Amino acid sequence: EVLVKAAIYYQKNLKNNEVAIAYLKKRSISGKTALHFHLGVALNKWNGLREVFFDNYDNQVLIDAGLVLKSESKSNRIYDRFRDRLMFPIFNISGETIGFGARSFGKEQPKYLNSPETEIFSKGKELYGIFEAKTHINKSNVVIVVEGYMDVIGLYEHGVENSVASLGTSFTKNQFFLLSRMAE
Repeated sequence: EVLVKAAIYYQKNLKNNEVAIAYLKKRSISGKTALHFHLGVALNKWNGLREVFFDNYDNQVLIDAGLVLKSESKSNRIYDRFRDRLMFPIFNISGETIGFGARSFGKEQPKYLNSPETEIFSKGKELYGIFEAKTHINKSNVVIVVEGYMDVIGLYEHGVENSVASLGTSFTKNQFFLLSRMAE
């Protein structure tokens, strides 16, 4: 539930974010495709998610979901994990939001940042784009495995709707078994 609320918040932020819109245009990604993948923006704020979670911003559930971090200093300050980044919600095969990928707009490192491993998100078991592509994979009996989020989105923009990407890891046995049940 908290991941869905965060995804909606990030998606709302994209509509007026000139930097993100320029980045997507530069990559030839249409608004329709951005909407299809529910792309969003984490604002350049230390506590932007407070706008969504108000008094529950320091709730352990947000920490466990990987949305916020607690500083290791004596202050135990809570702050957003993702700031000033293009946000890629990650859905499982059933369409449930299980995590996020995020890309920096500038030279900030790391360039890509994923949600941490959680109770519901394991990078080695999931594939980016699997929910959006599953019908096309089943229909064609073919899946294309690419490197990253923007590869999946770029292919979709050009009519290739049966691609998925590993999530910053090498392609795993779990990912292979998931896809082998769907395609040759």
